[in-house]
Amino acid sequence: MQTFTAAGQTWRLRITTLAAIKLKAAGIECGQIFSPAGLQQMGAILDDPTAFGPLLWTLLADQARENNTTQNAFYENLEGDTLDAAQSAFVYALIDFFPNSAAREAIRKAFRAKLEQQTAALAEIGSEIVTGLPES
Repeated sequence: MQTFTAAGQTWRLRITTLAAIKLKAAGIECGQIFSPAGLQQMGAILDDPTAFGPLLWTLLADQARENNTTQNAFYENLEGDTLDAAQSAFVYALIDFFPNSAAREAIRKAFRAKLEQQTAALAEIGSEIVTGLPES
């Protein structure tokens, strides 16, 4: 089970068969998620908070009701570091869903490598921006 914290509340995220059925109803086929088309679809969802938020709500609505959290209050707290933590929790929960342990570990390694690549690219862009700024 993966967790993230938003507005002082810890959210538990676990992909089960029931969650996979809910995702399928939302247009995400878990069995195809690591295919080229599935990866493209997940990339698009993770890059768009207005797509990811409703997807996450689909999985966490029952917890939200238990904690008296409205959908709007839930969305209000999905930003910045919280959104990043929720996305990572979702991806790792999705990886944990699959039964083949060797495949899970390979996918985890690939995901970590991709995150490191993105972090390095963003650091380089940040350096280029700072270097290009006029001195005051």
